[in-house]
Amino acid sequence: QVSSYFAPTSRCGTPDQFKALVDAAHGLGLAVLLDIPHGHACPNTEQGLAAYDGSPYFSSPSTISGARLLLTFNQETARRFLLSNCRYWLEEFRVDGFRFDAVGNILYLDHGLDDDFSHAGRCFYGKDNQPRADADGELYLCLANALTHEIHPAAVTIAEEFSG
Repeated sequence: QVSSYFAPTSRCGTPDQFKALVDAAHGLGLAVLLDIPHGHACPNTEQGLAAYDGSPYFSSPSTISGARLLLTFNQETARRFLLSNCRYWLEEFRVDGFRFDAVGNILYLDHGLDDDFSHAGRCFYGKDNQPRADADGELYLCLANALTHEIHPAAVTIAEEFSG
C-alpha cells in the first residue's frame, strides 16, 4: 500500500538515483511507467496519511476494506492532491505514463467487492438496480488522463481493473 505519494520506494534508490534510472532507460529507448495506486492508501498511521485529518481525502472509517484505506473522489481537495501527484511524477521524474492500480476502488461505489460481474449491465447497476458507478471517481480518472496527456502527449495510461 502506498504510504508516501511523492517519494519513490527506497528500492529504487534516492530520488536522484531514480531520476538517473529513468534517464538511463530513456537513453536505451525504454519508456518508464509508474504504478500509481490512487484508489487506496496505507492505513498505517505512522507511515501513511491515515493519521492526517482524513475527512477530505478518505472515506469514512466504515468503508475501510481489509488492509487498505479507500480514498474518496467527491472532494475537490482529494482530486487536486492526486492530480498534483500525477503532475509531480511526470514533471519531476519524467516518467512516461501510469498504470492506475485497482481502479475498481475508483469506479464503483462498492469498490467492486463481492461481485463476479457475470450479468450484463452490472458494472454500472447493482443487484437491486441501484447505480453503483462512482461518477466522482470517473471524473477523477478522466481528469488524470487529460492532465497526463497535456503534460506528456505521448504518455501511456493503463487502468488495472480487478473487481469481484
